[in-house]
Amino acid sequence: MLVPPRSVRWRPAAVVVSWALLVVFASACAAGSRAKADASATTVAASSGRTASGTVTERAASNGLPRLWAVQVRPGVGGWFDRAVLRRVRRQGVDALTLRVSTLERNASGTRAFESVLRFAAAEELYLIAVLPAGKAGTPAVRHAVAACAGHRFPFLRCAVEAGSLTTAAKLARTNSSVNQLVAVYVTGPGRFRDVARLARVPRRRILAIAPLYESFKASVWAAAIGRIGASASVNLGVAPGSKASPSVQQFAALLAGGGSTAAPPSTDTQVVAGWDIGWRLAAKNPWSDITQDYLFALQTTNGSALDTSFLKGVNVHAWVKAAHAHNVLAFITIGGIDDQNWENACSDTNRRTFVSNLVSYMNNNGFDGVDLDIEDNYWSKLTPPVSAMNTCIQAIADAAHATITTGGKRAIVTEDVTTPWMGSWLKEDVPYIDQFNLMTYTSTVDQQNSDVQATHSQGIPYAKMVIGVDLIDNGEPSGGCGQFQSYAKATGLAGVIVWDIREDAARSGGDLPCFDGLRAAG
Repeated sequence: MLVPPRSVRWRPAAVVVSWALLVVFASACAAGSRAKADASATTVAASSGRTASGTVTERAASNGLPRLWAVQVRPGVGGWFDRAVLRRVRRQGVDALTLRVSTLERNASGTRAFESVLRFAAAEELYLIAVLPAGKAGTPAVRHAVAACAGHRFPFLRCAVEAGSLTTAAKLARTNSSVNQLVAVYVTGPGRFRDVARLARVPRRRILAIAPLYESFKASVWAAAIGRIGASASVNLGVAPGSKASPSVQQFAALLAGGGSTAAPPSTDTQVVAGWDIGWRLAAKNPWSDITQDYLFALQTTNGSALDTSFLKGVNVHAWVKAAHAHNVLAFITIGGIDDQNWENACSDTNRRTFVSNLVSYMNNNGFDGVDLDIEDNYWSKLTPPVSAMNTCIQAIADAAHATITTGGKRAIVTEDVTTPWMGSWLKEDVPYIDQFNLMTYTSTVDQQNSDVQATHSQGIPYAKMVIGVDLIDNGEPSGGCGQFQSYAKATGLAGVIVWDIREDAARSGGDLPCFDGLRAAG
């Protein structure tokens, strides 16, 4: 998800900033901050609020707010306020924080905690929704928040009255308030958003429904919730993470960035069927009617910022891409492989910026729909994960690629190959940035595939972004055919299957394509 570049930056000093200073800041940057937040949320609505026909649903616009996708914070011991994660998910569509002010300490410390969250929201250009209890303001922090909202001094701050039930929320939404411009209601889980979405159709105040977010993240349930709320002009969505739920916050944001989809964006609404086409032994026959994604293998890194194209010297790359597009198949360029041991050099602080630029330019100039990262670097694999240099490079590539529009008019796709069953721990920090993980589960049975899938999931990679691998070169077509793996992937909530490689299917079968035909039939 793209957000406008930040032209307003404010880093508070390590002291309590006075309200007067905040007023000065708010006045100085109100127009720019609001415009950028609105532009960001418009992008979110476009990706997360689509109908089945692909048209964007109406964007709720009460009180000058965009559609809100909020994450609740709670400063202090036992609470969740992971600033680093919030900065990451900001770019993926999260545009607001919520703070349940009644949970703050009932003394001056509570007021200081409120100001701390307010300063962070301002610095990161996020809306802050202060959730206030109904009735009289009982604590210093609550009184402080009420005064701030009543004075309308901060364009990024809104207050919401907390409703004790959905029925109460619906009633309150039909009334006006100059202080509490929204109505907040806490629900027991994402499944309750089905009921929330049926609330007031033309409210005077928007409803913000907030559900708990646990360490165990159920992507399909949350995807359904995002879809329901995205189709509502009167109800917005918030999540309240537990103290150890940072990975779940990132997975929630990844769903937002994918428009609520639990899988990477394939070329059709069916399961992914993909294959690698090796540059020095291209397939004589392509399964165009079976596949949704085609991968050209491979570029490699160098001991510098340049790209090594020697594996593709016999390939007319433009013609290869054009052939894939002629059959409505997405075309990817892979970089890496087991022989590529220069990643730590290409991704060094000295080379990274130029290397990333060169890679994304190669993708764009040749008309590819995305880039596939096959990082099998021995040096990095010997380090204890997460490996900062590796994650920084992956995320830089993803950011640069996602900032481009392909010749097909879509956002470029970034996939990452995963050596199973151990590599997920090295990549879990990259989940919000990567659209699809191609698992090299090169085994011959469903049970073995499942073992690798479960191990990789336990390491932090979501099921919905997984595409499992079949190795025809070393293993041949498995007993029972390739279709069984697609059936397994579909039943398990995985995105699909990828084959190493395309040429081998026809070569082993007298020109037929039994593996790919089976995958398509099962998908």
